[in-house]
Amino acid sequence: MTKGINANFAHQSRFDMKTIRSLLAACGTLLLLAQCTTPLYEEPTEEDTEGGMTAVIDDGHVYDQLSWEGETDKFRFEDDGTIRLYDESRQTGTAFVCAPLSTPDRTCWKIHVRLSFNPSANNHVRIYLMASEADLGGPLDGYFLQVGGEEDRLYFYRQEGDTFTLLGQSEEFMQGDNSPEVHIRAERDSQGYFLIYASELDVSPFPFFFDKDNVIRDGAYCGILCTYTGSRSREMRFPEFRIHHDIRDVTELYPVASRPRP
Repeated sequence: MTKGINANFAHQSRFDMKTIRSLLAACGTLLLLAQCTTPLYEEPTEEDTEGGMTAVIDDGHVYDQLSWEGETDKFRFEDDGTIRLYDESRQTGTAFVCAPLSTPDRTCWKIHVRLSFNPSANNHVRIYLMASEADLGGPLDGYFLQVGGEEDRLYFYRQEGDTFTLLGQSEEFMQGDNSPEVHIRAERDSQGYFLIYASELDVSPFPFFFDKDNVIRDGAYCGILCTYTGSRSREMRFPEFRIHHDIRDVTELYPVASRPRP
């Protein structure tokens, strides 16, 4: 079985599917070409940005310096940048950490999820790209990606209060994998277009979602929400959670392909 993630849209797209497939293929090709080019290594540096915030410069992008808050006593922040769930109570529950999000517009989220088990309905992760509230376990308005659930898929949801709308999902791809590692790259432009890539370890990313959703326009926070049983309370790791804002609008890159049908 091929371990890549294939597209499986959960709704009828408003765009011509032939055009979308061409767009996704082009995006995937460009990404692969970028990956195949060996970059010159540069040690990440820091600089002060407006407002006194410190940003990290790496791989040609200026990444936000995220300041984590929430249930930090249930996590460990390791020297290599890994965020690890570490609930010492070893009881069934949930835990979240969040960070202020400067803007959801022209934003790229790069996330690496490493699990020591096959995810399920009782043990899974939500990655909030944007959320209106700091408490990611309560009612809020935002968008999140869920790794695992009733099936071994990657899901993309819009949340409005306590109402969840499934916008897209991958095919099943973590079946039988007791230590899955999922790499996610999500982009949102200033017009509300989402382009999301995902892959398992050592597999080239594949774009599994592309569409415009402007139901929620603002988000003050981003973060991680873990749902787990007692035996999994220390087995979720996030080696990478980084954000930069070097994203161009889809209509600038593909002015015809992104135009809705009449």
